[in-house]
Formats: sequence, structure tokens, C-alpha cells
Amino acid sequence: MRLRREKTGPQWIELQVANISGEDLQDRVVTTAFISTYLFSEPPHLNDLWERNGESTHQYWTLAKPAYVQTHKQTFSGAEEFSYNLKNLKRATIIGETTGGGAHPISGHRIDDHFMIGVPFARTINPSPQPTGKERVSGPP
Repeated sequence: MRLRREKTGPQWIELQVANISGEDLQDRVVTTAFISTYLFSEPPHLNDLWERNGESTHQYWTLAKPAYVQTHKQTFSGAEEFSYNLKNLKRATIIGETTGGGAHPISGHRIDDHFMIGVPFARTINPSPQPTGKERVSGPP
């Protein structure tokens, strides 16, 4: 899986699915449901499979699997925002260490020949009712 981004224009997720074979029916439907799970907020009905032998029909839905994001003290910036968003949207449980605290975009300013300082020029505003901005994403207590 790759995230594709252009400087201008659309952004998308590219899913490489060429190696998902259909040899094992159960493996195929489980793999399809598993991948699809992470693309929908609510579990949609993916399809039905009618089997001639026994004339039975089976429904397939995305899986009701929880999502976990593992963080580290070096998790920073975009990865930190991603973790924070999923946590606030109640879509994932954060596990691991408290993140680095890089929620605000900064610009570097030279103080002298040997030192620079990073000064925030914007702040993150999350639409959830919880306070945002300076908090670090942390796992369970």
C-alpha cells in the first residue's frame, strides 16, 4: 500500500492487490473483507456469494475489527497527526509511547552561526470537542 501525493491535485491511496489470488475462496473473501475494513467508517455489505452446490448464499461484510496505532517517542509531525485524528475519531486505540509533540508546523530561524530556533507559524485545530494543539498522543495509562 502506498500513499500517492501530487504537489497540486488529488491525493490517493494505491493498493497493490495483484497478489491476492482466488485459489482459496475463504482466503479471498477474508482478505477482501480485511482490506476493505480500513476504507469504511461503517461496515458496509460488500457482496453476496451464491454457491451452486447446496444453493446457499453467504453475505460478506467488512470486518468489525478494531484498529490500533503503535506510537513511539520518535513519532512526530504527520504520523503524530494521523494517530491523534484516529484517536479522537474513536477509530483506533493508541498503544505504545507518548509521541514527540510536533503538532504545530514550524519555520526555522537562525539565532547565530551555531543555533536555530523553530517557531510555530500555524496550529492544528481538530474539529473534535477535545482540546488540541499542544497535546501529545499517548497510549493507555
